[in-house]
Amino acid sequence: MPRWYVPLAIVILAGCTPVLSAGPELDWSAWQHMPSFHNGRMMPVNTFARNVVEQVTGRVNPTLSLERVKPGEADSEARKSAQALFPNGKPRRFEAPELLFSWLVEPERWEHVPFLIAEHETLRQDVLGLPVTGSRGEHLKYASPAQVQAAPRFRERMMSVIEKQRAAQSRGAKPSLTSVEQKLEELYEALTLYRLVTFDPGATDASRSRFLDRISEALQTWGQIESDLSQIASVDQSGLGAKIDEVSATVAKIRELAHSHDMPLDDIEPRVAVLADSTAALAGQFGTFRQKLLDSPPPMLDADKIKQFRIQMHGLAAMATKLARQAEEAHLALYDNGYSLRLVPALNPAALEKNRDTEDDAQPWLSLQTLLYGSDAVLHGYPPDRVSAVRTSFAAARKAYAERSASDRPQRFSAAIEQFASAVRTLGEEIEPIRNELPIQQKDRELIAATAYPPAGATDTEVHYYKLDPFFWSWLVGAFALSAFGLSFGLVRKPMFWAGMTIFALAQVFTIYGLGLRVVITGWAPVTNMFETVVFVALVVALLGMWFTVVPMLWPGLSLAWRLTAVPGTPESRPLDAQQAELIDSDRWTPLSWALLIPRTVLAGIICYLLTGVEYGSGGGYTVVALWPRTDVGGSVPTIGNGIVWLVGLAMLALAVWLVPRLVVALAAAVFTVPYSLAKLGTAKPTAQMLARKPFVLAGGSVAVVAGLLGWYAPGLDKGINPLMPVLRDNFWLTVHVLTITASYGAGFLAWGLGLISLTHYLFGRYREPVLPAEEVVAQGHRPAYAGEAAVAVESLPRRAPEACDTLGTYIYKSIQVAVLLLAAGTILGGLWADVSWGRFWGWDSKEVWALVSCLIYLAILHGRYAGLFGNFGLAVGSVFGATSILMAWYGVNFVLGSGLHSYGEGTGGLGWAMTIVALNWAFVGLAWFRYFFETGKR
Repeated sequence: MPRWYVPLAIVILAGCTPVLSAGPELDWSAWQHMPSFHNGRMMPVNTFARNVVEQVTGRVNPTLSLERVKPGEADSEARKSAQALFPNGKPRRFEAPELLFSWLVEPERWEHVPFLIAEHETLRQDVLGLPVTGSRGEHLKYASPAQVQAAPRFRERMMSVIEKQRAAQSRGAKPSLTSVEQKLEELYEALTLYRLVTFDPGATDASRSRFLDRISEALQTWGQIESDLSQIASVDQSGLGAKIDEVSATVAKIRELAHSHDMPLDDIEPRVAVLADSTAALAGQFGTFRQKLLDSPPPMLDADKIKQFRIQMHGLAAMATKLARQAEEAHLALYDNGYSLRLVPALNPAALEKNRDTEDDAQPWLSLQTLLYGSDAVLHGYPPDRVSAVRTSFAAARKAYAERSASDRPQRFSAAIEQFASAVRTLGEEIEPIRNELPIQQKDRELIAATAYPPAGATDTEVHYYKLDPFFWSWLVGAFALSAFGLSFGLVRKPMFWAGMTIFALAQVFTIYGLGLRVVITGWAPVTNMFETVVFVALVVALLGMWFTVVPMLWPGLSLAWRLTAVPGTPESRPLDAQQAELIDSDRWTPLSWALLIPRTVLAGIICYLLTGVEYGSGGGYTVVALWPRTDVGGSVPTIGNGIVWLVGLAMLALAVWLVPRLVVALAAAVFTVPYSLAKLGTAKPTAQMLARKPFVLAGGSVAVVAGLLGWYAPGLDKGINPLMPVLRDNFWLTVHVLTITASYGAGFLAWGLGLISLTHYLFGRYREPVLPAEEVVAQGHRPAYAGEAAVAVESLPRRAPEACDTLGTYIYKSIQVAVLLLAAGTILGGLWADVSWGRFWGWDSKEVWALVSCLIYLAILHGRYAGLFGNFGLAVGSVFGATSILMAWYGVNFVLGSGLHSYGEGTGGLGWAMTIVALNWAFVGLAWFRYFFETGKR
């Protein structure tokens, strides 16, 4: 046991213990649990608040202060208003839900409070003109919205960044930004996001960028069809021309107001409402008129002109409908600037059409600003009494929150916010039947179901997940386990070892529970992004380390259960070894095997049916495994690729039908055979063997804790819960392929952890003096491989490596065996998924190539060690080499190359850290090699 683990564990625990703050004064439970819709999925307000606050401030729960505001930076009234946020004048830690609410209800107080992340020194000094350090010498990291917008060089430098991005985009390249420019862009995005979230539609200086985009689209569409409609209306006597004149007059008024660059809501909203109504009426009346003309075309037209006339009329009808939709979207955009808290479903047909334009940002839920401040025209169709109840309760909550000096503030606020949540729920539930009756030509029923107002309690799991923070506790408890392992020597060796195992198992419970919560929230296997895969790899490394450690205790019972599930009279039914014969009388083996064959056969039949008889997918008519080769669309004969996929699928089917049922039945039987074998054989010997295998759990625990720390604190990893990309929305293949391939990474990193421990012994350990083989061994013809003759002087032999290296070499070999098995299986399963998704089994994609390279590297390591091409030192070096290839396949392809069909996993950042870690690993290998070569060289 390396003694340096003890101080390392103490440092980790001392430096990483969380700072616990007192609970908030107000009860935010009702606000946190309210359903909202954002980024394509349902989420609680708590999650929306966390996302927004982290993007704006750089922290989920930031600590903010007014102490950094100079007296001259704001007038006395503004500063006095901001000081109300900090009653005692001291820095305060804000929870994300409260901070979001405060931003929404009192944005004027936050104008002069530094909360926008701006800690880059050059950015503060040269761009913002702000000091880098505070009055007490602390490093300042925030700027206020007023400070940013008042900075003379901020807009100028930001425009240069935008121009650089546009130029790079025109070349099809990525912009090369300096560190200052990157931080400047982050600050600009944070300020923009804050302005969007706190958008006040009634403010005189409100930025109406989204409205201008939407109304520009509507005016452009009107310009394309106005003349054609006017010409056709000249032969109409039903009043179509009057509708066209009404739209034309309204458009002229809107253009006049838009050119004035002064668009008060009271002036622009009535005109846009008239435009929305008139274009909707125009589209309806033109549809009726078009049908009449199509039924009775003008007699002067011949057949060819009638055909052209029909095409023209269809096109104009589609454009008129499009115009009505654009006008309605422009009306909504007056109150919705794009990025908003959305609390109830919207009565918006454009957002629920199956054939909707993918570039259209029509929203299926209503923005909070529309709900609170929208006119009767924009909220036409919504229950007015329910909308009024929402507004009244929100106003009460706003008032209670703002009166910070009131003694009954907590009680009043709690009652008001609960009433608001209840009013919103009532409104959302009453909207649903109205929403289902919207005039939609082709309803997107999946989207309608996904965006329906959820039942009570639907957000509880996600709020609980973020409140518990299970992955933080998993690595922290794992660090406690490492400290226990570090103290497991001497007289307390056994109790500290068992304490470490217990604590380490508890850490994995936190990880499994956290991943389970994410599965419940998303409905997908917990490997949908880089953060989840890092956490899952940490779990696999930990579980494999524990498994290899406890296997002496479990193996007799497990091997007994495995042998009992063998089919009598087949090669599975191998002769009993001495231990098995001792545990169960020989005359009982066959009856027990026949009895266990029954559930195994039933399970085999079920698995065969599920894989070959149940149609898979959403309409493709495919099964997971085809009993006959498939053909390409339009073809009648299977191609070579079809044949390969078919053969691989049959091989997978045979393996699944044989292995999975036997494994399931054996594990069920092990519930009885493991305690039975321990009772028969005793626990003294297995316990001693487990203590000797402590390097397994030590390596697994160390790698798991490091991976947990990396997953939770690395800035480049998105820990949020986001919608899954369409190509990944396949739970069967996502589970069997991604879990398998990611588990292989865990086995590879376990070998890497063991390899580093082994290299530590090679570098710092005590080398042993050489010894000659025993005389009886030499007499049998066995001689040292390095001796040229039978008799050699012991002084001429090389020294031997530290004793622990021999055992560690065996452990590394076993870990690599597991990595190869899982990596090969995962690669093959990935090929089958690729055939389902992309129509080909193998395409030399970057991800596929590096998965194959990693597999071949590990195979070469195993074969090289087995053939004697290198010894245990080479095996330790190979574990580092294999881990480097996995890092490239896992991180490099997505975060560095960012190419190929797997580019959906692309990310950015961390390259410098990754290269540094790789370089340090290989530098460590070099130092260990130098010591090893020096000690074992022939003398």
